[in-house]
Amino acid sequence: MQAKLDTNAASADVRNKALHPLQELKTRIASQTSIAQIFYLQDGRGSLMDDAIALTEAAAGKTLAPPHVATPGDASKPMQTGHSSVSASVVKTTCIIRAADLSTKTYLETEAEVEAYVSKLRSELLAAVHAGKMARVQ
Repeated sequence: MQAKLDTNAASADVRNKALHPLQELKTRIASQTSIAQIFYLQDGRGSLMDDAIALTEAAAGKTLAPPHVATPGDASKPMQTGHSSVSASVVKTTCIIRAADLSTKTYLETEAEVEAYVSKLRSELLAAVHAGKMARVQ
């Protein structure tokens, strides 16, 4: 998550909004003594992670701007001439692939069923990557 925030050049406010629910969940899990309750709380982390990623992507879409190139006489920012030596970072959106949704059966019993499932999963992952997205498997 930190890498995603760094890539999107997220502000401190966005970082706090994205990470706070995850930190609260971590604290709640650490205080539990029931294994069942721990597993229950852990199941909620996927949706919190999805929310955090969506928040950072939305904020990145609003805040990413080309670097300011000052003109002579412009004192609002430090002078920078020519082209920026830092390339603009590419912000990729996240595509969630739910692996369980790709199988029509609860159990795979034959090699052919396994091959069909893996082929379908592979095609979904590659489609996301070819579309310029990051694939997240759930």
